[in-house]
Amino acid sequence: MFGSNSIAPGTSSSAPFVGASTTTGFGSGGGPGVSGTGDGFGAGVVGNGGTGTTGAHGVEGFGSGTGSGLVGTSGANSGAGVVGSGQGNAARVLGIGAGSGAGVTGTGGAGGGAGVAGSGSSGGGDGVVGTVTSAGSGVHGRATGVKGVGVLAENDSGGPALKVTGRAVFSRSGVVTVAAGSSKVTKTGVALTAASLVLATLQQDVPGVWVRSAVPNSAGSSFTVHLNKAAPASTKIAWFVVN
Repeated sequence: MFGSNSIAPGTSSSAPFVGASTTTGFGSGGGPGVSGTGDGFGAGVVGNGGTGTTGAHGVEGFGSGTGSGLVGTSGANSGAGVVGSGQGNAARVLGIGAGSGAGVTGTGGAGGGAGVAGSGSSGGGDGVVGTVTSAGSGVHGRATGVKGVGVLAENDSGGPALKVTGRAVFSRSGVVTVAAGSSKVTKTGVALTAASLVLATLQQDVPGVWVRSAVPNSAGSSFTVHLNKAAPASTKIAWFVVN
C-alpha cells in the first residue's frame, strides 16, 4: 500500500508537496525501496538541493537502529560508491556529527582498501581538510590494535611526509630533574619497545656537566639519564622518545 506522497513502482511524479516528500520508497525482504541504474553518462538517481536560503538537501539519508541512512558500494572497475562534486566554495561531501556520532565514517577493507581517501590536485587543492574552531580536533586518527597506526604520512618522491605549522605536542616527552649531588635520574611510566630511542639534553647551562647517556628499559617502562658527574645543583633534563 502506498501513502498519499508515494508512487507505485514503475511510475514517477513531479507534483510538489508542501512539507512532505514527493517520492517515498520502502524496501522489504532485502529489496531496495528506490533503485536507480545509470547508463552511459546518465545518473540513476539525481537529487537537486533547493536554490533558496533554506538549505534544502537534494538527497538525505537517515539511519534507523543499526540501518544506514545512505550506503554506496563501489563497482568492480573502479566505480565509486558515492561521488560528491562541489562547485565554488561548496563542500563536495559534508558530514555533520551529532552528539558522539561521527559525520563521516570510513572502514578500510581487509585487502588494504582505504575507508576514506582524499586526492589533492596539482593546483594546490588538498585531498582531505579538517577544520576546528573550538576544542575539537581538525583530523583525528586512532589506532586500537598494537600494530595499527593512528595517522600514516608518506611521501614516495622525496618530499616531506609531514609538515607542521605551529606547535607540535608529543605525549612521550617532558622534563626530569636531577637532584643536587646526584649524577642520574630515572623516569618511570613510559611505554617503550626494543626499538625506542630516548633523547635527553640539559635545560640549564651547568659548566662541566653534560648528559653522558639515556638508557631505556623497555621491560620496566622506564629510562635513566646519566650525567658525566654529580650535579652541583638541581638540574633539569628535557627528554623525548622516538619509536
